[in-house]
Amino acid sequence: MPSFRICPNRIGRLLLVCGISAILSGIACAQTTTISPYSRFGPGELLFNGFAWQRAMGGTAVATEMPGAFNLVNPATYDGDSLKVFEFGLSAERIVQQQSEVEAISTNARLEYFAIGLPFKRNRWGLAFGFVPYSGTGYSVTSNSPVDSLNSFSTEFSGAGGINRYFISNGFRVSPAISVGLNTSYVYGTTDRSRIVRYADENFFDTRIIESTTISGFLFDLGLMWRLKLKNDSRLTIGAACGLATSTNAERNLIWDNFRTNAFGVDVIKDTIVSIEDQQGEISLPLSMGFGIQWNDAEHWVMSADYRMQDWTSYSEFGESVPQLDRSYRISVGAQYTNDAKASAYFRKVHYRGGLFHSRTNILLRDRHVDEYGLSIGFGLPLRKAFHSQFNVAIEALQRGTVDSNLVRERYLRLVLGLTFNEGWFQKRRYD
Repeated sequence: MPSFRICPNRIGRLLLVCGISAILSGIACAQTTTISPYSRFGPGELLFNGFAWQRAMGGTAVATEMPGAFNLVNPATYDGDSLKVFEFGLSAERIVQQQSEVEAISTNARLEYFAIGLPFKRNRWGLAFGFVPYSGTGYSVTSNSPVDSLNSFSTEFSGAGGINRYFISNGFRVSPAISVGLNTSYVYGTTDRSRIVRYADENFFDTRIIESTTISGFLFDLGLMWRLKLKNDSRLTIGAACGLATSTNAERNLIWDNFRTNAFGVDVIKDTIVSIEDQQGEISLPLSMGFGIQWNDAEHWVMSADYRMQDWTSYSEFGESVPQLDRSYRISVGAQYTNDAKASAYFRKVHYRGGLFHSRTNILLRDRHVDEYGLSIGFGLPLRKAFHSQFNVAIEALQRGTVDSNLVRERYLRLVLGLTFNEGWFQKRRYD
């Protein structure tokens, strides 16, 4: 009589993976996640837009499925496959920022995600855990303003830090056609911001505000998948995802003082205007909604489309709204083509991907929305002797913002590298 058992050495391997996860989590906390003046507002720049295989398809994620993979955007997709899934991703980017006639070029790299998926009941219940960056803050901006015809002052804005998201995801198949899922996430991170005003006239004292905010709390995401079988073994999948509105704990330290820099470059404080230590409060994060559709013909083509939205006008920090935040949305479409997944010739098994996306970000400055649009291409390289395992490559080219109204236009060329690795979790054992 056949039965299923967990393979030997699973516990040791799982402990090793947890140790690696802890190390990578520490690296994620220390990394520079973004370089953008638009990360100055609210929680910073929202970072996670899917795994590498999804990013190559325009970031479509609400209804996207791939054998031997799971989907953090919609937890209903991971509903009990028989494979253990390992997802790991890195990115590197080149950024060209322009304001009026001034242009700056910078580069950045970051850890994108690390996740493990475990099947607890075959084709019924799957669980995943890991971490991704939730948001990042990284900017340094200086503006000059006149006091009168003879004097002027400069204002220096700078910020650094970010918020990481540690999640446990559960997916359940409630019928052959319908799956549901739940992400439970813990977010934690610290963001440091400063504003320094320096006067050209030495008779004026300079002034500065230095603020540090730490956020911690739980997020909950719900997912739903509906799979419909069509003619000729093709399938249509409809997905929906909802991130519940929540309030997280926050702690703030702030100091506002006047100072003067002496001949030795040391700041000498004249007086302290405001000093706040360990102020307790809340940060309110808004509801998010997403809808998606995917069609595949079971042989060559996969096509998908998404619409996601979030109302950031309801965001608040310590009871205060942020006027620079507004409603956001993202529209994305993507496709994947595989010549023959069972072919002996290697390049006939490669998955070729592409996509387009447009988003209205949550930033509203000078009565202008900061929009973003771009395209992506990529491919999935099957790993030999590893069932449904792939090395995934995505290349994104995108533009954010405009030079109109003295805003900043950002052009990104981003490379995302991801590993999707699978190992059989269930083994069939036979008795003689």
